[in-house]
Amino acid sequence: MKQFFTILKFEFLGLIKAKAYIITTTIFVLISVVGLSLPSVLGEVDGGSMSDSIVEQFTSEGDYAVYDANDLLKGEDETIKMYFPNAKFKTVDSVDELEKLVKDDKVDGGFEIKDNYSFTYYVNDSSMTDMTSSIYSEAMSQIKRNAAFDEAGLDSNQIMSIYYQNTTAGTTVTLGNDGANNIIYTFILIFLIYMIIIMYGSIIATTVASEKGNRTMELLVTSANTNALIFGKVLAGALAAFLQVALFLGSAIATYTLNGAAWNGMLDMVFNIPTSVITAFAVFGILGFLFYSFIFGALGALVSKSEDVNSSSTPITIVFIAVYFVVYMGIMDPSSMVFKIASFVPFSSPMAMFARMAMVEVPLVEVLISLVILVASTAAIGFAAAKIYRRGTLMYGNQVKFTHALKWLKKSKD
Repeated sequence: MKQFFTILKFEFLGLIKAKAYIITTTIFVLISVVGLSLPSVLGEVDGGSMSDSIVEQFTSEGDYAVYDANDLLKGEDETIKMYFPNAKFKTVDSVDELEKLVKDDKVDGGFEIKDNYSFTYYVNDSSMTDMTSSIYSEAMSQIKRNAAFDEAGLDSNQIMSIYYQNTTAGTTVTLGNDGANNIIYTFILIFLIYMIIIMYGSIIATTVASEKGNRTMELLVTSANTNALIFGKVLAGALAAFLQVALFLGSAIATYTLNGAAWNGMLDMVFNIPTSVITAFAVFGILGFLFYSFIFGALGALVSKSEDVNSSSTPITIVFIAVYFVVYMGIMDPSSMVFKIASFVPFSSPMAMFARMAMVEVPLVEVLISLVILVASTAAIGFAAAKIYRRGTLMYGNQVKFTHALKWLKKSKD
């Protein structure tokens, strides 16, 4: 046990004292603190929902040119104003004139009205958020309906007043988890686990591989307990990784708490994470990190040069990326059987189980079963990695195939 703590301390201090670790941690913390403090310095962020922002976009002042060769819009100013209450429209005599006004930025856009109330929308620089054409299409549809009502001898104003009256607003009572609001921070936490495992897994594998070039490792491996060696290295990586994440998340949450009023609650859905989800993220995230780190450590022991680490770890990296996308897509349909199964498989449960807990109500017994499976699998992988690590670090020359390493484990059981 003394060997384990000695190795753990040595590896942990080596990681957190590295310049790269200090610089990246400092950058992450500064970005979160400075970024979340900007509203307090520059002024409050306007509150409101995304739909409010869209409405705001189309109630702002704007200038538009209209070419209506057949006078289809004659007398329809009030209808247009319903959809563009603060916009100004000017009539032009030709398409060329309309295009010139748009091209010279004299107007924000232009509309060429064609037969049957169809139209062409002209804009100088298009934008993904520009919904002017869609809104104008609704206005044209309304004008077309009004014309049809008039032709049928019906009072279009009376029909529309009946159509739009008695609008009933509904409310939603969520008895379980509010998946719609939880989805944002769930994606963020899943991505954090993904980045931690990919980044630190590669570091662990590279460290193990580079140590093989040091002949003192032969003496260390033969004299020290290999379980203490591999568990110390992996747990040191876990502590360093989650210290970095804790500093980043802690600084972000603390800064947002202090500046929440300036944000007008705009990021509440990101930072108001339930304690149960944070706990599940920490427990399953740490175990998942250990699970994959043991594998990366064993794979690092199978190569003689650090340059070969990427080729050795590619299969497990591909598996992990595939798992990430399965969980990512599963969040869109959290009740699917695939997502449920993924929350019990050790390769995917570190991300899938806490994501399920954030999106839907998960029975406690399922959480415990998944946890037991993951703990048992992590322990088994850890001891198997220690055996591979012991033999792999003493072998030099060509890269040892993973299938050959599995034979070592099989022989050790016989």
